[in-house]
Amino acid sequence: MTRSTRLDQPGATHHVMGRTISGRPLFGDDYDRISFIVRLGRCCVCCGVKVLAWCLMPNHFHLLVRTSDTPLSSFMARLLTGHAAHMNTRHKGSGHLFQGRFKSIFVADESYLSELIRYIHLNPIRAGLLKKPGDLEDYRWCGHRMLTGSPAPVWMDVRSALGAFAEDTRSAVRSYQQFMAEGVLPGGAEHVPVHALTRSGIDGPGGRAVSREHECSREHLAGDIPTVRNVARKIPEQVRSRFRKRGPADAGIAALFEEVKKRWQVNRNDISKRSWGGDISKARAFMAYYLTTELGFSLAEAGRRLGISRVATYRAVMRFVHRGGGAGGSGEAEVNEVNSDPYRRKSEKKTR
Repeated sequence: MTRSTRLDQPGATHHVMGRTISGRPLFGDDYDRISFIVRLGRCCVCCGVKVLAWCLMPNHFHLLVRTSDTPLSSFMARLLTGHAAHMNTRHKGSGHLFQGRFKSIFVADESYLSELIRYIHLNPIRAGLLKKPGDLEDYRWCGHRMLTGSPAPVWMDVRSALGAFAEDTRSAVRSYQQFMAEGVLPGGAEHVPVHALTRSGIDGPGGRAVSREHECSREHLAGDIPTVRNVARKIPEQVRSRFRKRGPADAGIAALFEEVKKRWQVNRNDISKRSWGGDISKARAFMAYYLTTELGFSLAEAGRRLGISRVATYRAVMRFVHRGGGAGGSGEAEVNEVNSDPYRRKSEKKTR
């Protein structure tokens, strides 16, 4: 069976879910969770994506994201490939980590944003990891506390998320906290109609609850039937999957080259020069490893960014690994230093 097209368009909002194969742990420890969050932030900055809500669970994750010019599939490929490579390298694993394609629900009606935000952030309570909404204030692995006043990273769109509850911030926070508390009361379950979109039209006039996740090859949209039909008509068939073939924003890649220049005094144009040793070789090896492992680029795409061939990119990655890169090696410190941001530094202090 051929894959269905991924419903997408610039500026779209998606509820994204990813689950591991056979319940395999998605994270080994807090370091892996921090690595996933930092990688998520880097991918968001590179691809122009904003996160409205997020939650990490033992064997799956939830994201509520708003894309820009980069297709959702390209953004998720970088995030998931990078995390899978990190887990296999650090924990001596191999093969696939995630169960098939990630699931995504196109949010056709943004009046349901509040329901989706609550659904995502209440996952730890439903799973029994926490007992009550108040416990989420100290829970580090979802975006709840960032919506109630804790510092948020640049990739977390707190303003848009709170805007689903009220216009001014103070009222929005109060409404959000009350709405979250109502979600765990009897009869307080979310009611977000999700409909399957096929070539013949909209299936399931009654919709279904978001919480009832199941395998389905059809694309899904959140919203009422009239809104879903209207949105489906506006999105041409040819742009549902890949509306623009482009890599991460040049600004994100340029920032990474600036980091390399500070460390090795190597300019961007020097990366593609032939060098069998020295700082140019070290900088090229690090860039190749970072782009493929941390950001999930293919070898060919990373090579194009570096101005070298696919084979040269592979050899550069292997040089970085053999000289101590990857989990536990000296190269890991280089990756961590480039990845460092306020969220990571605060999180690492708490894990010590």
